[in-house]
Amino acid sequence: MSGKPKTPPFLIHSIRSARLWMMPAPSFLRGLGNTIKYCADLEIRHLLSTVEPHEVSALELEGLSAACSANDIKLLNFPMVDRQPPQSLEAFLRMSSDLHRHLVNGESVGIHCKSGIGRSGMHICALLGKLGFGFEEALRLIEIRRGLAAPNTSEQLDWLKQNWKKISVHSRPAS
Repeated sequence: MSGKPKTPPFLIHSIRSARLWMMPAPSFLRGLGNTIKYCADLEIRHLLSTVEPHEVSALELEGLSAACSANDIKLLNFPMVDRQPPQSLEAFLRMSSDLHRHLVNGESVGIHCKSGIGRSGMHICALLGKLGFGFEEALRLIEIRRGLAAPNTSEQLDWLKQNWKKISVHSRPAS
């Protein structure tokens, strides 16, 4: 199969030449290889996977690392329990800072979880906070661009809100 995936990655925000994308597991779209090739065509240079190791087989992601490598995409991993907040605030802040650095350096970032809602939504929300968006503003933007509320569990939303001051910075780069 070739061409665009049935459900393309969702463009959430642009920072100069960089783009921030949110998506479900790449295999959910139009096959892993085709979807990663499409991500490369969108100039995604860093792909964060938030799925847990036990989900890889069920989501048909065994070839994700090789597909990313073949398309010059750096695969990053930050496993999280589905529908839950991260276990470590410090590790989450480090990953958010790394992704933020890539974005402000002009490198597009894609973030995926199983359905492209909760776990990816938490990381997207954090990045928007680092770009100067307020908590509610970030959630509204995600909902508008994704087409549904994300993240979508009270545990994830409460965790983000409780840690928002640590997560966010208030210096938005020029768009």
